[in-house]
Amino acid sequence: MKKSLLFSIVALLSMVAWGRNVLPISSAPITVAEKSLVAAPFKAAAHLGQVAKAPALADVVTPPQAMTTETYTLQGSGFYYDGGWTAMSATWSLLVGFDGNDVYIRGLGYYMNEAWVQGTLADGKVTFASGQFLGNDGNDAFYLVATESVSPWGDLDSFAFDYDAETGTFTLEAGVDINEAPAANSEGGIYDYWTGTVKLVKGEVEADEVVTLPDGVTPEEYVFSAKSLSWDDNGNEQRDDVSRSMMVAIDGNDVYLQGLSTNVAEAWVKGELNAGGNVVFPAGQYLGQKDYSMFGIYDFYFNGYDNATGEIKDLPMAYDADADRFTTAANDWVRITTSKYGIQSYAIYVDVVIEKVHEQAGTPATPSIIAYDDDGGMIWVELDIPLVDTEGNGLSTDKLSYKFYTDINQDITPFVFVGGDYVSIGEDTEEIPYNLDDNTEFLRGGEVVIMYAYDSEEWNRLGVQTIYRGGGEEHASEIGWFEIKAYATAITDVKATTDADNAIYDMQGRRVSGTLASGIYVSAGKKVLVK
Repeated sequence: MKKSLLFSIVALLSMVAWGRNVLPISSAPITVAEKSLVAAPFKAAAHLGQVAKAPALADVVTPPQAMTTETYTLQGSGFYYDGGWTAMSATWSLLVGFDGNDVYIRGLGYYMNEAWVQGTLADGKVTFASGQFLGNDGNDAFYLVATESVSPWGDLDSFAFDYDAETGTFTLEAGVDINEAPAANSEGGIYDYWTGTVKLVKGEVEADEVVTLPDGVTPEEYVFSAKSLSWDDNGNEQRDDVSRSMMVAIDGNDVYLQGLSTNVAEAWVKGELNAGGNVVFPAGQYLGQKDYSMFGIYDFYFNGYDNATGEIKDLPMAYDADADRFTTAANDWVRITTSKYGIQSYAIYVDVVIEKVHEQAGTPATPSIIAYDDDGGMIWVELDIPLVDTEGNGLSTDKLSYKFYTDINQDITPFVFVGGDYVSIGEDTEEIPYNLDDNTEFLRGGEVVIMYAYDSEEWNRLGVQTIYRGGGEEHASEIGWFEIKAYATAITDVKATTDADNAIYDMQGRRVSGTLASGIYVSAGKKVLVK
């Protein structure tokens, strides 16, 4: 039971970034008012089979029989609810037809994907009324409803695409969500929705495929360093240092990077070295899909972003062959997004430096504990382990490990992982290899570590230290300490003298007498356990 519980905890922890970024996830239906503070809102899920019968089918939109239609592809970020939010295909196919200034689109909804909606073209915009009836499946009604993407998240009377007559492209800018709902408003929840910038592009687009490394090409270890960009609940920008291992392969002018996304760490992106010394990585590269069980299934994409113009673009990285280093310019950002060519991002990285690891001796930079939680002796921590030494040189992860120290009233002791208590540890050990990842109690690089301890309630501090055995030498970092609770200073004043020799104090330094309850006490300067 312990292991299955931990697996669920780790699954949750692997999505720590959700709270500060843009993925809409929910393990249970929530109200529309409970939208996320980030760009893509949480959605209230309407359960199929639990709403009233729909109006007569005569109310559905029917295009003229003689109307000519063309195939379009929707590019955007969409999700449908089926016990959990699941990403809709990034190559969603639609039909579009024109009858004078009347515009008809079939396929905007996931469940009623053969239903039409009608809009009107005027002054370069195609406007659709919200609340159009899509049909029913014998049990449930389906309407197309437009809502705001941000607070106050209200229903809209209509939504409008910008229309480029030359290319035939429709663009709905971020700020409006297109929902399929059981009523002509969102009060009863929704079945599915499109969010962020939505484009309808003429023609069919081939299904996305992941980049694969050519046979015979050998990757080498590099260190990825950057600032992770996010915003707090008040909209204040935050830039946090990020450092992790990644793999780089160079095949002529082709350059492959693996590890840009922590969601699908095995994914590669491909770029090409040009005559100007830049490696250009095309936008919209598909990284793969990840199933978060009850939280839903999500697609991930790599995109470059120009902060000066606010546009998605191919990402150039300057390449210094002598230093084995790739760098981005100040306004060129890396976005790991949930839609192709979308700006809604799971992760945003700025000031990126990717540098090859050259093995040499070095003292690791000090690690830190950035999250800590104790649930009755089952402790989980999240570590930040720099992959550089104190001189800024990269460290090879297969020669790096970490260990913990507990501090109980200034008594500092190495923490021992007891063999048999952990899925991947057979014998007692103090050190954990950086690359250990069993997806249960250890995630690679200390992203999550589960510890079991009977005395954790006594800990004042927990420390972490890294050990590096590169270049034929062994060096340990300084210990990075995490403060759990203050020292019981009164205890340090207990003196083994005169009448106080037999005095007994509790852990708050208070003198006690008589029959003692179970617990830890101090007498004559020593701890005493009363059972």
